[in-house]
Amino acid sequence: MYFQSLKTAVLFLSGVAAAAKLPYALRDANSSVIPTAPKAGQVQQELGPQLSTGATMYFPRSEQYDDATSRWNIYGQPNISVVVEVATADDVSTVVKYANQAELPFIAVNRGHGSPFTLSGVQNGIQIWLNKLTDITISEDGESAVMGGGVFVEQVIGVLAEQGKASASGACGCVGNTGAGLGGGHGRLQGFFGLVLDNFISLDVVLWNGTQITVSNDSYPDLFWGFRGAGHNFGIVTSFNYKVYDQPAPVWFLGQYSFMQDQLENIFDEMNRQSEATLPMEMGLLLLNYAWDTTVSTTEPVLILTINYAGDSAAASAYADPFKAFNPVTTTEELVPYEQVANASGTGLDSALCGHGTQRMQFAADLLTYNVTTSRELYDLFKEVSVAKPEFRGTILVFESYSVQGIKAVDPDSTAYPHRGDSIIWTQVIQYDYNPSLDAEAIAWGEQARSIAHAGQEPGAELNVYVNYAFGSETLESMYGYEPWRLAKLRDLKRTWDPHGKFNYYMPIS
Repeated sequence: MYFQSLKTAVLFLSGVAAAAKLPYALRDANSSVIPTAPKAGQVQQELGPQLSTGATMYFPRSEQYDDATSRWNIYGQPNISVVVEVATADDVSTVVKYANQAELPFIAVNRGHGSPFTLSGVQNGIQIWLNKLTDITISEDGESAVMGGGVFVEQVIGVLAEQGKASASGACGCVGNTGAGLGGGHGRLQGFFGLVLDNFISLDVVLWNGTQITVSNDSYPDLFWGFRGAGHNFGIVTSFNYKVYDQPAPVWFLGQYSFMQDQLENIFDEMNRQSEATLPMEMGLLLLNYAWDTTVSTTEPVLILTINYAGDSAAASAYADPFKAFNPVTTTEELVPYEQVANASGTGLDSALCGHGTQRMQFAADLLTYNVTTSRELYDLFKEVSVAKPEFRGTILVFESYSVQGIKAVDPDSTAYPHRGDSIIWTQVIQYDYNPSLDAEAIAWGEQARSIAHAGQEPGAELNVYVNYAFGSETLESMYGYEPWRLAKLRDLKRTWDPHGKFNYYMPIS
């Protein structure tokens, strides 16, 4: 949908914002009403004795409750009455069974970075916090590792690096590796090893009724297919067996360059030139942001180009030097070991990008190429809106690109992930302090920007959206694939493995 003006979009989409403030369950005619909030004393008395000694429960008046329920995006977040910080897979099973008996919704949470407003369907629910399920055990042959469902990217990278190992992982150090993998899992090593989900050997899962099973290519293979791309719909992963490899490069080149907007066309022409030649496996990240950086300019957004390359400066120069010819305003270059790349690039555990507790409206679209004309149009809109509304100056617009060789080496029919032919993830994250009066305008801007980004692709191209970056307004086809057999298979799996829709809170199939 394309709007001729932001004002028109605000008027049209104000209804979307209003709907998003309602619990998702109340916007679904097939869903039940909001359950009554459980009483803390009753839950402690009934559930507490059934849990392991390592498990802990938190309630809204508990000192730890706010930390346990904090989220990367507070818009459309779940409403939690009880947090159970589980210590074992059996604890997860016990909580699921209790929630069903008490007729309470439940949701599993690792790092709290899932952001679609569909999560608001959890009202007076139980949060199963996987925070303690973080063990990592590397096999004797060094070719695999068993990891807890609560591991996060920076932890996985660090533990493997201590043994000279690596594997596919997300790009932000603060994100849960498991959750990222359920929807895909893009990252710096995907040129070598594919997506996170391509490296799952098996998954230990708790189903809707508390039953525990292991899924793999040999055990429940159809369900294993569905977990790899739409896994949020089918169960809770308590641990998984994962492929591990020798580190492909001991040192990485990091380059970051700031440009004024007059270089926009030159930069996108060069990005297209490099992408058309197929980015090498070593190109861990080629990323361009539109963002406000007042150390560079106080009057307009700047362009920030980031290169992460698995190799030294000499090897990376073929890709960095053409951009440096466009006279960057600032230049930062360094060599670091792989385990320090995320922190050095501003995507580490303690980076501002990873912070919790603010509004972040995220809109995404997969692209095949950089359209220079629409990229300029997106910049002009970004500047227009954020100059007029300074509250939105925390917003970033991102063209996110990695080597795709490892992704395309995998049979596209072998997993539920549907977008192996795409090359670029475009996303706009509209960030601002809590202020409901701004929500409709933020949503309108995001939807209009996405329409512009998609309009720059080939005529007739379908809109593809990376499910991990979804806002909540997207069609099922855009996230799970337009091939009829894909959704048909996913719906069959949903009916079989989640017949009562217990896992219907993160971009549900049904």
